[in-house]
Parts: sequence; structure tokens; C-alpha cells
Amino acid sequence: MILTPANTFRALSGQLSAIADLARSSGHWRDADPTHGVGFYSVVILTSLFTVDNEFSESDHAFVNEVVHSDKSFEDNFALSRRSFTRRGAKFALEIPPFFLGIAAMDKARRTQYGLRALQLIRAMIFTAATAEDEFTGDEADFLTTHISVLGRHLMEAGLASESDVVDAGMRAASERDLLSTDASTWSRAARYDDAGEAPLENAKKSDAPEATLPELMAQLTSLVGLAAVKQEVTTMSNGIRIRHMRKARGLPVPATSSHLVFSGNPGTGKTTVARLLDQGSLSVGQLAVAGTCILMW
Repeated sequence: MILTPANTFRALSGQLSAIADLARSSGHWRDADPTHGVGFYSVVILTSLFTVDNEFSESDHAFVNEVVHSDKSFEDNFALSRRSFTRRGAKFALEIPPFFLGIAAMDKARRTQYGLRALQLIRAMIFTAATAEDEFTGDEADFLTTHISVLGRHLMEAGLASESDVVDAGMRAASERDLLSTDASTWSRAARYDDAGEAPLENAKKSDAPEATLPELMAQLTSLVGLAAVKQEVTTMSNGIRIRHMRKARGLPVPATSSHLVFSGNPGTGKTTVARLLDQGSLSVGQLAVAGTCILMW
């Protein structure tokens, strides 16, 4: 089978569904409502992602039909996307799907990592859709970061993953071979990572010194106490960068974006520490200036 984006999305959703079925068969998820299952969730991911910026294009319509093997009209899919957005899309990124709660409960009982694997699968599904649709916006990058952060926080609060585990799952590209594996014996652990695709910002400064990778920078940022909003913003930026590079490689439109950053706040809140951390490696954006309680990067 040729791995088109639609086939890839379907394969990722299939493994996620199989993991949810394990939670069901083990008695950790007893919800019989079909709208709480992986199939419905997968469609809502697509329709929410495609309408988070209030747009639904012909290519979005074609992708939905290809994923679900449907021949629905554009009007039918557009109506579905609007219903999903009106009913759930605005809040969807903040919701924890019932099947994910069941997977986490199974992990708690069995001391496994199905939940972390599920988190990687969901991220890959959103990435696949984002690199296949007609356009990609910052709102969609934020949708990705927010949803993965919410699911990851649940795993952390349940004692099933560390903050570093969740940061890695939110930023790093998991091995496609693992994510598309049909070997059920591997699903109880998180997929391995393939960092070969880490790319710096398009206008990153050149230096003879070796650059830190995104995971290395985020590991240092994660070690800082607090700064949840900063960590989320950096993750969103890195996700946007990777998706732009993937779209460019596929000959898809890549919107112009600004990499300018402003850090403001009282003395001692970590502005300089974070700015210098970003300035030293793959997230460098060129120049750094400190002006009282405001730090500028451009």
C-alpha cells in the first residue's frame, strides 16, 4: 500500500483504535457510546483542525473523503465540519476523549505506556492532516500543542509520565515504523524517536559552533520551574516550523510567518534565562536585545 497522507492517517487511527479496544477488553473502558470512540474522534480531529481557522477548502473535503472512504458532497462535509466546530471544535483541544481515559486507567493498573504511545499517535495524526490540507495557520499549530498538552497533563497527573516524557511526545517526531507497526506486542511502550528531521528556523543565524537540537533545548527549558505558557509557546513554534518544512518538501503552500519574540515581566522571572537559551541553538532568531523589563529577539 502506498502511504499517502490519508492512508497514513487511517493507519495511525487504526492503531489508536486497537489500543482503545485493549482498554475495553481489559475492563478499563466500558463506554459504549459510538461518539466516544476513536473512529468518531478521528473525524472530529479532522473537522476541528480544518475549521479552527474558519476555513474549509476543496482539498480539506477531498482529504476527509479519502480518509473515511466516502463520496460525500462538499456541502455534506462542510456541514459536518461546521457542526463539529460549533458543537465541539472550539473546546475540542481542551477535551480528554473517554477512550484516552480508559487507556490511562489500563496503564495505571498494568504499569504500561499505552497512553504515551496513544499521545504520539494522536500527535502524528494531527501532523499528517496539517501537512495534507490546503493551508496551514498558527491557529492550527496552537490547536496541536494545546490538545497534546492537555492529554499529556492527564498522564502526568495520573503518575504515568514525566514532564520530559510529555514534552518529548509533543515535540519530537516518533519513528514512523513504530507508529505504523501492526505488531501489537510493541504497543505497550512509547514509540522511539527519529530526530533526523529537526530543522532550525528559516532565518536562524549561522555559526561554526554546534547547535543544540530542539529536544536538547526543550529539556533545558523543561527543567526550569514554572513558565508553562513559555514552554507551550516554544512547543507551538517548533511544531509550526516542522510542519512548514514538511509542507515545503511536498510542494504545498507555506505561509509567511514572523519569528520575532518579546519577553516582558518583572526582574527575576526568567526572561533573560529563557531568551539566552533560545538564542544559543536551533531556535535562534538572529539578534537579542535587553531593555529594562523587556527582552526582544528578532
